[in-house]
Amino acid sequence: MGKVAQEEKETNRKLCIIFLLDLEGFTKFSSSTDAENFESFMKDFQEKTSKLIEDNGGKIIKYMGDGFLALFDKEKEPLEIAEKLQKDFTNPKAKIFLHIGEVVLTPNDIFGYHVNFAFRMIEAIKGGTIAISEPLYLIIRNKEGFVESPELKVKGVDRPVKIYIKSSSKSSIVETDNVKFLIKEANPIQRLVSFYADIAIFSLTIGILSGVVVKGIVAREIASKNAINKKDEKFFEIQTPIGEIAAGRGKVEIKTEKGELKAETGKIEIKTEEGKVAQITYLSIGGVQVIFFALYLALFWYLWGRTPGEWIAQIKVQKENGDRIGLGTALLRAILLVVLVLPAGLGIILSIIIYRKFSLIHDVLTKTRAVVTG
Repeated sequence: MGKVAQEEKETNRKLCIIFLLDLEGFTKFSSSTDAENFESFMKDFQEKTSKLIEDNGGKIIKYMGDGFLALFDKEKEPLEIAEKLQKDFTNPKAKIFLHIGEVVLTPNDIFGYHVNFAFRMIEAIKGGTIAISEPLYLIIRNKEGFVESPELKVKGVDRPVKIYIKSSSKSSIVETDNVKFLIKEANPIQRLVSFYADIAIFSLTIGILSGVVVKGIVAREIASKNAINKKDEKFFEIQTPIGEIAAGRGKVEIKTEKGELKAETGKIEIKTEEGKVAQITYLSIGGVQVIFFALYLALFWYLWGRTPGEWIAQIKVQKENGDRIGLGTALLRAILLVVLVLPAGLGIILSIIIYRKFSLIHDVLTKTRAVVTG
């Protein structure tokens, strides 16, 4: 019997647990470690992992420099082994992904759809993380400590994917060429509805209270500033490739070949080249209330991930990787929003001019996004 025929005979399919381990930062570790210590580390790594895997009923199929691929029978539950290896290898950090599926076995390797899936997933998790696929999560006995990931789009998989994560890190998944977060971003209508709903809610509650509290303290200062501003009749003007932009005394004017836009607090007027005029009047806030409104937004984003207006519109704010935003990011996003969007929607206009789409500047600069929850 020829060699090819012998290999075909020995090829078989088997349902088993795929165990993948990779060491994050291995290249940096190897370049900063002398040859003797590196050789000692690799020897210890292979001896410790092979003994632990084989003593618990698994089989290492191959080592891949900074990691290995092993198989366990479907009746086994190798999570304890994964946790032990994660604790043993912290510099560089071990990351582990487990999945159950049918594989094609040959004498020296394994192949198949589920193997490819496991390799794509381990690229997308960070060091110090243990992650398991949804099919494996459904059949294991001890589910304690696992957190469900956001929905993911994985190359070669025709449906949304979720994995379950055990990690000390708040952010354990990163986007790669093969794995992307499957997130439906909020559309402009949802964002505008939520924004003006928040202005209305704020104005009728905290806005009234803030006005009463600070009125006596800042009345004279505001009056003085208003008197100065009224004397300033000058407009700031700039020329851009698409037209002319002028601003002053709380107003913005944009003139292009297609028409004109005039905006001020509470009102936007659009005049097309055909002479048609559209006017939009909206709720607005100003003065010291702007500061309280920024705090209102930031605290709701930080504590609950959404404001009351966003709850009404069924959207929420999060980092680009799906995590909840921190207090610093929430404050910066709120400040940028009230500075760039409140003044007659200038932030929306600039976003469309600069990015050619509805990607608001405060989202771009803080690496956040508003996503649909309903």
